[in-house]
Amino acid sequence: MPGVVMAPSYKYKEGEVYHGFQCQRIEDVSEFELVSYTMRHLSTGTEFWYIDRNDANNVFSVHFRTPPINNTGLTHILEHIAMDGSNKFPIRDPFLKMLNRSVGTNQNAMSTTDLTNFICASRNEVDFRNLQRIYLDSAFGPLLTYSNFTQDGWRIEHKDVHDRQSELVIKGVVYNEMIGIFSDNSRILRRDLLKCILPDTAYHYMNGGDPLEIPDLEHSDLVQYYNKYFHPSNGRIFCYGSFDPMKSLEYIDKEYFANKDAIDTAFSHIPPHPRWSEPRQIHVPCRLDILGGSREKQNQISIALLMCDRTDVQGTFEMNVLTELLIRGPNSAFYKGLIEPNFSGGFNKNTGYFLRCRDTYFLVGLQDLKVEDFARFNELYEQTVLKIINEGFEPHHVESVLHNMELAVKHQGPDFGCAVFYTSMSLWNHGGDIVANLRVMDNIAKLRSSLKQNKHYLQQKVEEYFLKNTHKLTITMSADESYEQNFQKATQKVLNQKLKNLDSDDLEAIYQNGLKLKEEQNLIEDVNCLPCLTLQDVQEPLKIPKIWDELIQGVDHIDFMKNYIQEYSIEEIRDKLCAIGSRVFHKANMRVAINSSEAQQPIVLEHYQRYLDRLPSLEKMKNKTDLHLLKPSYHQYEMNIALNYCSKAFYAVPYLHEDHPGLRVLAKLLTAKYLWRVVREQNGAYGTNARIGYDGLFTFNSYRDPHSTKTLEVFDGCYDWLKELGDKLDEEMLLEAKLGVLQLVDWPIPPGETGLDYFNVRVSPQDYRKYRARALSVTIDELRVIIDKYFKQEPKHFGKCIL
Repeated sequence: MPGVVMAPSYKYKEGEVYHGFQCQRIEDVSEFELVSYTMRHLSTGTEFWYIDRNDANNVFSVHFRTPPINNTGLTHILEHIAMDGSNKFPIRDPFLKMLNRSVGTNQNAMSTTDLTNFICASRNEVDFRNLQRIYLDSAFGPLLTYSNFTQDGWRIEHKDVHDRQSELVIKGVVYNEMIGIFSDNSRILRRDLLKCILPDTAYHYMNGGDPLEIPDLEHSDLVQYYNKYFHPSNGRIFCYGSFDPMKSLEYIDKEYFANKDAIDTAFSHIPPHPRWSEPRQIHVPCRLDILGGSREKQNQISIALLMCDRTDVQGTFEMNVLTELLIRGPNSAFYKGLIEPNFSGGFNKNTGYFLRCRDTYFLVGLQDLKVEDFARFNELYEQTVLKIINEGFEPHHVESVLHNMELAVKHQGPDFGCAVFYTSMSLWNHGGDIVANLRVMDNIAKLRSSLKQNKHYLQQKVEEYFLKNTHKLTITMSADESYEQNFQKATQKVLNQKLKNLDSDDLEAIYQNGLKLKEEQNLIEDVNCLPCLTLQDVQEPLKIPKIWDELIQGVDHIDFMKNYIQEYSIEEIRDKLCAIGSRVFHKANMRVAINSSEAQQPIVLEHYQRYLDRLPSLEKMKNKTDLHLLKPSYHQYEMNIALNYCSKAFYAVPYLHEDHPGLRVLAKLLTAKYLWRVVREQNGAYGTNARIGYDGLFTFNSYRDPHSTKTLEVFDGCYDWLKELGDKLDEEMLLEAKLGVLQLVDWPIPPGETGLDYFNVRVSPQDYRKYRARALSVTIDELRVIIDKYFKQEPKHFGKCIL
């Protein structure tokens, strides 16, 4: 008798309608143990992509196709102020305030080259629904007030807002952010690259905004763009995880889509760029890096080539494989051809394959080389490409790349849902097959089949894309000592142009608007319109936590290494490194953590023993555990960057001390209620925070900050602010700070990293549970004791630094 094949059992059926959304496509993706459901809203045409997977870390996202139409940063500023209050949540910056009323694992908004995205994630379903409501209303019902536009976008204001005699300057969060971004020469190169390699499409414009053109944006332009491009028909919604998607569909349909009709969204489509008939070349000036190498070597050269359409899933996969073969590691072709001749400082930061635009592109470039070596780069590039075409890649190298891709499928991180969205959003934005994009094993199998049928397959791809490709742009970049001065002159010219036609009434309005905005920024709002978790919602930990602390490399070390390589020969440096290596890499100095399945343990231990047998045995080095705290220090490093980075740090107590959880709660309180309001909203820095690490260092930081000593004064003033807070420090404020701590303490960890906290810093699961319970139990009185204990007097050991 013929066998009976049972149809797979799915939660939903193709053709059925669920809360206004018709299920159109259902597919299994076995390598990731997920089921993909693609649905479409019948009235608006909005696509809803749901991934059903047994994963507690659920993700929700709304994104719109938003090509830039000029260089004013319209989409970037719109992304900022859409998160600055909405119809259901009419409060300033609910995005920030929810960071301390939630245990979300991701809360973010971003604008890229052609889309604007609002994304959140949480492992707690109550929290997930809370965040979902806020993000939906930010996307479909933002207030877009004029005051938020002037705060986050741009405004003309007195340098001292209370002094009408102080000079008038341009301020704004996004305005300052973009000045900071273009302090990095690699971002200058990327800006001009997109402008010149895709000149006939929307990518010609800078979606983030040019600081010299941001002041051309009017509030009315922003509102008009929102009304056109943020229509549901131009949007896409993503939902991932184990929570019931029907609750999401019902809420979306009822609250936002029920009375909406579809519109034609052809206006937002971005076509592929017409291919050039011959290559082009440009030269770009940039900032002189005073911490970089010699002036004569502060140059870069790159070759960029337009590749396949983003919607070509197999083509982009094969380009990713070629990228690994061409630039990753010392065995790669361009490493051997361009780096090993040793006439540069290595690949530049923009080297790689980029998939964010409708047309993908590949770039390879060198940094820190002399101008006279530009011709050599071009020659070596040509020689390398011809060598690949004639000789091909080593078969074991190709197989190694494919094998690593197969292993990557098995090693999935705790933020897998977000990773799926981020790797799919550009493809989805242009109507590509997002499920085919997840079928990594199919893509690998197709490539292997092509290689089996044609052993020259990859060589022919290299010939097509790297030798015969006439859509090729050569970019040279050189440091210009007058670059910063020219930028400042251009900035002043923009301001003068704005001021020249102002009369006394206009100047009075600028002064009054500055005072009004300052008053709004200082206003203590009632946040009860925002949802908030309760302690009952978060009593039980979900998993043993994984907490990463950043390691910051000192500027002094850069100077040391620059002097070191001048003082010693290559041979002397080699001998010193060998001596260090012989003392560090030996058995007595080593600790090992092995994470494997029980079945694999014997094999893993066998390989480990072989490795151990080959290591030298030397006398164990002495372990020094004494804590040496330095005297108070102040450092300022002059760097050729437009904005500042400020920090203050002092030693408090280590992780397992009973006061550490309370200090961590206090750090969250200071960040949300004090630093963000003053350093970011009022003073214009892009970001600021307070934190305490495992090591016991309590730090204050600001970045992309137009101020320096003024910010350090804010850091020093935290005790006065805390005392002034007085009885306003209530249970709700304390709860928000505790929830902010739990976001980090309850962070999901992948299976492969289980136990690393104990291995690295000797924090056991039992220590973690005690720490978590202590953080949740901190009282207001205990917090006040901690405030007086650690902040009333200037600490004996602290440091301050300005970059």
